[in-house]
Amino acid sequence: MDIVNMSLGTTSDSKILHDAVNKAYEQGVLLVAASGNDGNGKPVNYPAAYSSVVAVSATNEKNQLASFSTTGDEVEFSAPGTNITSTYLNQYYATGSGTSQATPHAAAMFALLKQRDPAETNVQLREEMRKNIVDLGTAGRDQQFGYGLIQYKAQATDSAYAAAEQAVKKAEQTKAQIDINKARELISQLPNSDAKTALHKRLDKVQSYRNVKDAKDKVAKAEKYKTQQTVDTAQTAINKLPNGTDKKNLQKRLDQVKRYIASKQAKDKVAKAEKSKKKTDVDSAQSAIGKLPASSEKTSLQKRLNKVKSTNLKTAQQSVSAAEKKSTDANAAKAQSAVNQLQAGKDKTALQKRLDKVKKKVAAAEAKKVETAKAKVKKAEKDKTKKSKTSAQSAVNQLKASNEKTKLQKRLNAVKPKK
Repeated sequence: MDIVNMSLGTTSDSKILHDAVNKAYEQGVLLVAASGNDGNGKPVNYPAAYSSVVAVSATNEKNQLASFSTTGDEVEFSAPGTNITSTYLNQYYATGSGTSQATPHAAAMFALLKQRDPAETNVQLREEMRKNIVDLGTAGRDQQFGYGLIQYKAQATDSAYAAAEQAVKKAEQTKAQIDINKARELISQLPNSDAKTALHKRLDKVQSYRNVKDAKDKVAKAEKYKTQQTVDTAQTAINKLPNGTDKKNLQKRLDQVKRYIASKQAKDKVAKAEKSKKKTDVDSAQSAIGKLPASSEKTSLQKRLNKVKSTNLKTAQQSVSAAEKKSTDANAAKAQSAVNQLQAGKDKTALQKRLDKVKKKVAAAEAKKVETAKAKVKKAEKDKTKKSKTSAQSAVNQLKASNEKTKLQKRLNAVKPKK
């Protein structure tokens, strides 16, 4: 509690009362009390007469001292106190006059100042109030009006708050994100206060409504277009929502779209794998099938893909057997291409081992051809006869493209047969 209004008073001093208000004041509480209704010249009532309490006198509609208002050196401020309509017992309203009506005006003014600058102490608030008065009566502080009649002096922060509040109202009406963002920016520029917090709470409610609406719209769009992009956008919107019925129901709807997309992707990828028989397509199809929940559809797609894998295995087995039967570079390359389309496993490993043996055999045969070609080129270089050059050229032509073949061809080109 920061401020206490005391529309009460007594002409009798009391040590208990004095000690109580002093203790409250020392704890930072600002105490505001009625000066009394005993008329001009009568002593200020207690507790208003204590220095730890702000004493308030009453003015009339003409900003003159109310006839009933008690005055004295203790009076610190004055406030309207005649014909004041306020709440009353049993939920009624009533009109009354007295310093007890003036005091709440002053207490409320202190509350405004505290709201404007929450860090100010009770001592600082009393000083700040002196800047928010109209000096009545004798210039400066006097016994009738104190420092003067309270009158709020607007500051730059007040207009900033008004602008922020107006922006919040607009956001509440339109519920448009652009208006929410604008209001949020204006609120962020306000000094910390309960009023700022209240604006934040109001805007948070609008943002919550907006988030739910956005999520609903994006889920509906995902249901309509059924693309991964619309699903991702909808999921992001759902993730912003707090746990609750809206989030749960929207997630269920989006999960149905996700299952549809996953099913379609799996079907498309299996069809592509059936057509191309490539390992990359088979792997992609297997990954897509793996994302599907257990179902007859998943079982059917897996069977189709297994047929592709079986076909690829059969092709690889036949190609390796052909390469073993006729160990040529072309057959070995064809077999290797077929083995490469297989998924990792025992079958692929076994076929690769058999093919590696074929490759060694092909390499040995090629090495033998190279040695034969070298010998014939050397003989052609020595004999320099047309016959030996022709024989060497035939041997070089049988070699597969390599640096060694290029070197031998250069040497052979340099041979000039004798005429």
